[in-house]
Amino acid sequence: DTKYILRISGLPKYNLLRKFVWKNLGKKIFKITCPTNGTLNDLSLNNLFEKQKLVLLKDPVININEIIKKKKEKLNSIINVKDFNIIAVGRLTKQKNFKLIISSFDQFLKFKENSKLIIIGEGEDRLSLQSLINKKNLSHKISLVGFKKNIFKYFKNSDLFILPSLWEDPGWVLIEAAISDILILSSDCRNGPGEFIQNNDGGILFKNDSSQDLIDKFKDVSDLNKNQIFLKKVFAKKKASQFTLFNHYSNFEKILN
Repeated sequence: DTKYILRISGLPKYNLLRKFVWKNLGKKIFKITCPTNGTLNDLSLNNLFEKQKLVLLKDPVININEIIKKKKEKLNSIINVKDFNIIAVGRLTKQKNFKLIISSFDQFLKFKENSKLIIIGEGEDRLSLQSLINKKNLSHKISLVGFKKNIFKYFKNSDLFILPSLWEDPGWVLIEAAISDILILSSDCRNGPGEFIQNNDGGILFKNDSSQDLIDKFKDVSDLNKNQIFLKKVFAKKKASQFTLFNHYSNFEKILN
């Protein structure tokens, strides 16, 4: 009588072994849940599971009470409120693609001379990223500050969040930034950010792994007026509110019943 539920996050690679296992075990699985419509539709097109078993279930990313508490913590950092502070968060890996922002940052300064970038996270690419920063003579503008347990106090004191990832589904930090009232500039990578930002209503999208389009879209960001920024923040925050713990477990209960 046990109900087996398979959770698939991110677009899977459909190798022969995975296809074989999913095709055979799929008959015994009660439901297959996905965090985005993009992943759900991709699975549906590959016909590995019965379509009625595929269900959208958004991740339980947001805990409002915890975020409120974390935003109140004092920030002792290099952030200067007189600067245009840009923040990026994630493991320092190929997927997160932070080299794209670093490579493009000298062009950002043409539009906002007071721009500064803080990258939060640790990972195997730290040395190569620091080397790139030094090579471009941007150590006074870009800081790798390592892992931080509380990113919300950084969001609170920043002007722009950039997600340069090569792939996400949709990216927890994207949702955390949205709920924190910070303007979002994100890569239009498969398959989550575009679904979340939705035709640039919740931020601005740039072509995946395109330095030139990132620069062009940063110029668009710098040209936004206060009302346009406000509307994008409100839209993104409404989208992020769908990813609360309460909504997740309420929808999960409906799936089980």
